Amino acid sequence: MRRILLFLLLIPLLTQATDDVAVTLALIQATRPDVEVIEDHFSSAMLLIAPGDKISEGNTETSKTSSIRYPHFLSPLNIPLRITSPFSLRWHPLMQRFSPHEGTDFAAPRLTPVLATEKGIVEEAMSHPTAGNYVVIRHPLGWRSRYLHLDRITVATGQEIERGKVIGYSGNTGRSTGPHLHFELMYHGQTMDSAKLLSASETDTVLPAAAVSPPKPAVPKIILVTEIGGQEKVMVKYKGKTIYAGANQTVFGHYKVLLQNGRYRLYKLS
Repeated sequence: MRRILLFLLLIPLLTQATDDVAVTLALIQATRPDVEVIEDHFSSAMLLIAPGDKISEGNTETSKTSSIRYPHFLSPLNIPLRITSPFSLRWHPLMQRFSPHEGTDFAAPRLTPVLATEKGIVEEAMSHPTAGNYVVIRHPLGWRSRYLHLDRITVATGQEIERGKVIGYSGNTGRSTGPHLHFELMYHGQTMDSAKLLSASETDTVLPAAAVSPPKPAVPKIILVTEIGGQEKVMVKYKGKTIYAGANQTVFGHYKVLLQNGRYRLYKLS
């Protein structure tokens, strides 16, 4: 009965509430303590709905316990997380000015497996001059996650993926100062501090890094054939050094220039 009387007293404010966010929130909190309100999803219609009923606003359904729902987000890396740049206003190391950093940077050696933080559908998997190779995943309940500066991507746009699936490998692509993972979580388009929402990895198994061929040892290379002082010479380059040599000459201590069938090649001496 008291709630009805209070509601009747507040009727003159209902018209103003339609366009005034602050008044609407005050009315809902005063008359409907059973409803939790988030600023993205509320309206004066909540004042007129009986407790327990569902409220439909656009494409969003909100129950009497409406609030932001936080899924149990998995860590995007299968290694201990170390934040190198938090979610904040920061001095940008490349742009040399203060700018909002709407994600969290985690230290990650190149080719560390990057995991989907929750099941969903890949919305974007492409390359960008600033973000480098990146992936965006749409999750249930209005959430999205973004993974930037990847060395390589292993999923495709439109692909359905499970929680914990490898979607790529960390790298240093785009506008970046070193290998790391820039990770973002968004709720209905609003970026959130992802570091506060992540749970530890559910497995102690460390996934292997992407297969990488061991670097080939440096060897001298014949760059071109030219004529110097009326004699045919080859230009040989090795570890940043360049020399000119003729046929049967030894270069860089362990290689000999050979001319066979009109073509020059280098022979490694035993």
